[in-house]
Amino acid sequence: MPTIARLNDRGIRTSIFVDANASMMEEAAKTGARRIEIYTGPFADAAARGDASAELAHCVRTAREAQALGLGVNLTVFLFVSDFFLRPLPVKNPAELVCLVQTSPRFGSFALGFSYPDYRDLSDAIEGGDGRSADLASGFSGLVAYQQMPAALSRSGTVPERAWIAAVSGNFFEVLGVGPVEGRVFVAGEGHRPGADPIIVLTHGYWTKRFGGDPGIIGQQVMVNSSAFTVVGVTTPGFQGPQWASAMSGFVPLTMLPQIQPSNPARLENRGQLGIMVMGRLRPGVKLAEARAAAGVAFAQLVAQYPDQHAP
Repeated sequence: MPTIARLNDRGIRTSIFVDANASMMEEAAKTGARRIEIYTGPFADAAARGDASAELAHCVRTAREAQALGLGVNLTVFLFVSDFFLRPLPVKNPAELVCLVQTSPRFGSFALGFSYPDYRDLSDAIEGGDGRSADLASGFSGLVAYQQMPAALSRSGTVPERAWIAAVSGNFFEVLGVGPVEGRVFVAGEGHRPGADPIIVLTHGYWTKRFGGDPGIIGQQVMVNSSAFTVVGVTTPGFQGPQWASAMSGFVPLTMLPQIQPSNPARLENRGQLGIMVMGRLRPGVKLAEARAAAGVAFAQLVAQYPDQHAP
């Protein structure tokens, strides 16, 4: 008896690894496997180049052909594709949002984040630009920064629970166009001075699950790791963070990172720590290629100004 048949008889789920090629699905079905897992390497390479539509079409056709033959399709592949490339975030004009990354020959084509000082310089360039010249302000109306991390959340007298939070820039909610369902989000002036704003905005999902949707939590304190934060608001339902596949419990200012992570007190000054992710909002009518060129010029200026911190 073939190996796959023996595994099926024992109730062991079988899946075979295949290329994104619809014409191979009949042969895949003949093996007796009950599922396929599509190799998405070509799709990932194409996405890194900025044009993944053709490779995505191959994956979709392959999945449809497999399903027509009674084969299951590995959902982790297509949940990843859907979450990160197809589904828009529940924010204002999501098609205007793009992620900014940097690469280094040392790390091949791997996408890297930014340091907080680099983000501040890039963001300041937008705020100080005129929106017309060939600078970062000509392509973007705003940049937001965020870092997602695990944390221990608790209320007075309760056992801490492990949760995921996002430390975000002060303009995060304004640029994304996300408002509160209770209380408020960050306001002008918050999230700029290190250690000055121990506040947290809860996600609607965490608020309802952990606090039963009690509006009385506004103004109360919760502990984030070992530091006290005041709850100032709750986001609208559906918004769980800047990435679809990551459900955050709350948002705190990036400028509070030294308090959340006291073992890394220089986090906000160190240009060598690249854990900050950056998302930009395109100006209306600006094409992606134009924005990419403007960002390339701005980052080249950073590299020239701080060569030791941006060595290849």
